[in-house]
Amino acid sequence: MSEAQEKTTGNLFVPKARSQKVTAEPREHVSNVIEIVHTLVLNVRMKHSYCELDKFVDEMMAPNEHLPKKSSGSHLSVLEQYAIESTHKAIDMSNQEERLVYRPNLCVQKTDAFGVWTFNYLIDLLELDYQCADEDKNKNFPKIWKTTSGATVQVVKDRNPTSQRTSLTTATTTTETAESVSQSDDDVTILCLLKRISLQNKCNENDAITWKDALEVENITTVQHLRTVAGDKDCWDKLSSVKYFVKQMIRDYIQLHTPSVASNRVKDPYKDSAATLYGDIHRVRRYFHDVTKTLEYIPYLDLEAVDLSIKEMRRTYEDDGKVLNTIHAYMRTFCLKPVVITSVEHDEKRKKWMNERARLLEDIKPMHEEHAKQHCARLIQQQEVELAELGYNNKDAEIANIRREQDEIRRRVDEMSNFSRDHAIQKLQSDYDRGITLAKKELDKKREILAKEDRVYAEISSNLTDLDMQIRDLDAFLKLNLVDEHQKLKVKYGRGLLLYGPPGTGKYFILLTVHL
Repeated sequence: MSEAQEKTTGNLFVPKARSQKVTAEPREHVSNVIEIVHTLVLNVRMKHSYCELDKFVDEMMAPNEHLPKKSSGSHLSVLEQYAIESTHKAIDMSNQEERLVYRPNLCVQKTDAFGVWTFNYLIDLLELDYQCADEDKNKNFPKIWKTTSGATVQVVKDRNPTSQRTSLTTATTTTETAESVSQSDDDVTILCLLKRISLQNKCNENDAITWKDALEVENITTVQHLRTVAGDKDCWDKLSSVKYFVKQMIRDYIQLHTPSVASNRVKDPYKDSAATLYGDIHRVRRYFHDVTKTLEYIPYLDLEAVDLSIKEMRRTYEDDGKVLNTIHAYMRTFCLKPVVITSVEHDEKRKKWMNERARLLEDIKPMHEEHAKQHCARLIQQQEVELAELGYNNKDAEIANIRREQDEIRRRVDEMSNFSRDHAIQKLQSDYDRGITLAKKELDKKREILAKEDRVYAEISSNLTDLDMQIRDLDAFLKLNLVDEHQKLKVKYGRGLLLYGPPGTGKYFILLTVHL
């Protein structure tokens, strides 16, 4: 092949057949001494201007009762403990000349048959970086360093005063353009781009110079030219001056930061779905709690995310058979905060239950006696009322006798004067009215006394029933087996299974294996 045929054709580059070996400069010997950093500054930057995200960061910065206490007496926050846990192992920054800021790599990057994909533990909601605050180190991290459990962490939240926090229910955020994301200030020159790739993959910063020289051997001197060649797999595989591992790193980075991929990524995923924002926030929350070993104290799902997701589904899904109601009720069971009780706490509760039971048994003895006395008094009063009712009813039976006496007086009308006759009739009537009035008053009085006795008896019976129920509940609590009951109370998953994840993580092959 002639030398003219070895040059580029159109926008694609056909590499030369010959390869030139490029030697790297000898590296300076790095000491293996691990220095301890006693004071860290954790910078938390929010990538979206939502009030919900701002509240979440405040929650992570608040003291957590399940974490150890600081020297001041207050508990550590989740972010403070996270900074200690994520830096307690040695961190090698010897490949960087300037070590003012340490940015942890929280992305998982894989390449499969479908291409390159990445997963960010913070789901593009937050960005974290560390700064050294030790005075003797002049705010510069040692080459190899780590922290201890007694390290002091200062969490700084980036509130960005130029942007106003908005809520999903009232406003939306502005998004960056694809060009600003796809090509940052550090990617203008090919050397800056390679340095970024080397730092991201924890390689030596000076390796970028070696990679640049190797690419120049292939006549690749600009970022745009590099993107063009990396986009053609056949041309990229024919590069011989760059090692395979280096080519893989460069191509993966370029594929993840091409304008087409970036334009899909800059679209605000929370603009039309508040449930997505709450769900992603809870995923990040569980990540922080998992690192700080406090995952058992938070629920599996976020209640607000579940409620909003069902509400959003109802807009496009006609639920004629109440399917969403069933799903909603089932998903809400995963939103309950798990309560974990140790054996020591359970023994303390048993002692309290036993003391409470003994006290209730002492209180219930005089109440049983009072209940029996009140029952007897109530029965006696009932008999009094029955006698009064009988006397009152007998007055009605005397009417017939009075009528007969009145008729007898009228038959003797010829033998008696009119005055004597009327006087006798009025006397009979007045005696009857007086007797019926007295009987009615006596009956009302007896009934009033009985009603009062009934109220007292009912109150004592109700109190006695409550105490009996409390004693039965305490007896049931004392019979509980802590381990067995915790197993029973755990939420049981349904028979359905949902596999979620980016392409190439093995979802299909897992199901295929289970099926076979």
